[in-house]
Order: sequence, then structure tokens, then C-alpha cells
Amino acid sequence: MSDTTSDLPEGSTFDRLKAKAKQVAGDLFDRGDLAAEGALEEASIDRADDAREQIAEAERAETEAELEARLAENEIEAERVEAEVEEQRRRDEAERAEARAEAQVEAQADQREQAITRQEAAERSQASREQVEALGERAEAEEDVARLEAEADAAKANAARLSALDAEEQS
Repeated sequence: MSDTTSDLPEGSTFDRLKAKAKQVAGDLFDRGDLAAEGALEEASIDRADDAREQIAEAERAETEAELEARLAENEIEAERVEAEVEEQRRRDEAERAEARAEAQVEAQADQREQAITRQEAAERSQASREQVEALGERAEAEEDVARLEAEADAAKANAARLSALDAEEQS
């Protein structure tokens, strides 16, 4: 029992028997004061028992309320932790999505860069082929020029011989 019940009269079996004995003795010996004292003690014991029961019930209710309050606090804390975990999960998922998007952008940039590099290589290769072709054409043209110059020189030489022959024949 708590300190609250210590000032209540005891309600032991002996105290109850003593109160009954006073009532019976008072009735038996026609002493109203003794019977009234016994009835008063019994009523006092009953009230004390009722008070003890009410106090015990109040203490049980208080304990139950404290437990319910702790349970409510625990539920609130669990919900808070669950919300934090969910928020962290969302952040992690967002970071993973961002990382995937960045990786995709980088992969696309790499692909574009590789395509540009291949295009540049193809263009350089084409330019080299065209340059080789142009050099070949130039060499052929130079050969043609040299052949034509040689033919022109030969034609001049023939013309000079023919002119010389014509001049000899005319002389």
C-alpha cells in the first residue's frame, strides 16, 4: 500500500471481530454506546477498505495511463523513425536515380564524342584519300605536261628541221 493508505484504520479480521463483538455485547447488555461504538468501528473499517480499494484502483488506473502514455510515445517515436527511414530511402532512391541519369548522360556524351572522333577520322581518311588522289592526278598531269612539252619540243624541232629543209630547198 502507498503512504496515502497508512493513515486509514486497519481492517484486519481481528479488528472486524472486535467491532462485531462490541455491537453484540452492547445489544446483549443493553449498552447502546458500546453497540454504537462497534457499529462505528465497523463502518470506519468498511470505509477504510473502500478507500483502500479506490486508492488501489486509482493507482492501477494511473499506472495504466502511464503505460498507455509510454505506448503512445513509443508509437510516435516509431512513426518518427519510420518517417526518417522512409525519407532516407527516398533520398537514397533519388541519389541512385540521379547517378543513373548522370551515368546515362555521360554514356551519351561518350557515344557522341566517339561518333565525332570516328567522323573526324573518316573525314581525315577521306581527305587523305582525296589528297593522294589529287597527288596522283597532279603527277599524271605533270607527266602529261612533260609528255606534251616533249611532244611540243619534238614538234618544234621537227618544225625547225622542216623550216630548215624548206629553207634549203628554197635556196
